[in-house]
Amino acid sequence: MNTLIAGVMRHRVKKGLSVVITALIVTTLLFVIFFSIVATQMRVSDAIERSLKLEAEKGLEDIQAYWKTSSFIHIKNTGDISVTLVYLVKDSYPPGGITTIPISPPVGVSPGEEIEFQPPVTQDPDSNYTLVSERGNSFFVHQAPPVTGGGTSFFDMTVDSGQSDPGVRWVRPTYSGFLADILLTASQSYPGDPVQLEYSSTLSDSLCGFNGISYSPNPVPLPTGGSSSSTMTGVVNGGNPGDSCKLVTIGYGSLGATRLATLLVNIADLYLSVPARIDVRRGGSGSDTVTVSANYGPARNVQLSCSTGQAGLDCNNLSPNPVSLAAGSDSKSATITVYADPSVPTGLYSATITADDNLGPVISQNTIICVYQTNPNTECVSVSLEIKPNKPKIKLRHIGFGFYYGRTKISVKSHGYTGMVTMSCVASDPRITSCTVVPFSFSINAGQTYRNIYVYVFASAGFVEPAYVEVTASGTSPPNPSDTVTVCVFVTEDDVCD
Repeated sequence: MNTLIAGVMRHRVKKGLSVVITALIVTTLLFVIFFSIVATQMRVSDAIERSLKLEAEKGLEDIQAYWKTSSFIHIKNTGDISVTLVYLVKDSYPPGGITTIPISPPVGVSPGEEIEFQPPVTQDPDSNYTLVSERGNSFFVHQAPPVTGGGTSFFDMTVDSGQSDPGVRWVRPTYSGFLADILLTASQSYPGDPVQLEYSSTLSDSLCGFNGISYSPNPVPLPTGGSSSSTMTGVVNGGNPGDSCKLVTIGYGSLGATRLATLLVNIADLYLSVPARIDVRRGGSGSDTVTVSANYGPARNVQLSCSTGQAGLDCNNLSPNPVSLAAGSDSKSATITVYADPSVPTGLYSATITADDNLGPVISQNTIICVYQTNPNTECVSVSLEIKPNKPKIKLRHIGFGFYYGRTKISVKSHGYTGMVTMSCVASDPRITSCTVVPFSFSINAGQTYRNIYVYVFASAGFVEPAYVEVTASGTSPPNPSDTVTVCVFVTEDDVCD
């Protein structure tokens, strides 16, 4: 009986312990779950707090950025918090797509700070760029300073080309000179500080090859409520007729105010056609036609002129003058009349005819004036140069080590040409190592023969006869006559040249 009671008691004790252990385990699990929930809530709360703080800080970020040059970005922190820039994003659509470029090391900008930053790449004018901050904000990089400060009435800036459309300037390639006046007008709220003008190569088109753009005066005085101007000059080296290019000027005024003024530069053309020869009886006159034409350009007047180097020979008589061309494609003619004094010798004379439309360099063409007494076909012989003899030969002699040397003498006769003559020698045969003419240049008069001109030739070892060189005499003044002869080079007998 006692044994049974003891067994029952042990069973009840074990059962009670099991209940206690189970309760302890459940309680522990509940504590773990409770603390996990609390920790999770704290982490969520921290994350929410950090997210709200990040969003608040992102809202305080504000960056103004623009390309100062193709290699540097001007950055100003206009926000209330320091900004760290970590990426430059390049958008080359089409067709290159988007490229993310890390900024290493990152660039930090404090509130109110302005810096010049050199990014890892140079600017591509056909792409857009964006700076990305460490907090995830993006800031567009402008091609020039944005127009800011004092509202649009603070000060205004425009261009005046002086042509029919003040915003357009027509020029011809290689033009140099006045481009436009930069006109500035200030409101009554403008403080009256000078405005600094600057040519923007970034915003301007490169096709027209703008060079040496300058402003006078610069900076430009601009009183409160007043107006002023500056003259812009420069060179237009590029472009083809029909092309158009933007030329952009930036004006930096008071309190960070900036303005842009754009001049559209259009490329024009001009052509001049003159007669090949004008016949004039001595003591009388002769006439012919000069034509000016264009395919592109504004309506304009073209001033014509003509000059000769001969006293008593007057060709500067053109009518109408100036010639008026309509806008776009047009062609007009003028009559040129040449007067020859009775004292002018018969013969051929050079004359230069020019055309000037004030849009570019003066263009010129040369013509020949024949002054005759009875018959121009017999009294005005063709202008030419003649090398004598017309079949020169050079005999070479061995000078050692397998090399050869020789020379010959020639002369040049002028038929109606007066001016400078240059000599040249071309050895197309690889066996001829050197060919030189002395003198290289000289002055000659009509009817004169210039003598004692030497042609020197050197030949390499293993020379096999015959070989040939070409000697040329060229006049450097209109009508630029020339003559070329072939020189035979030999070693043994000159009959190898026959």
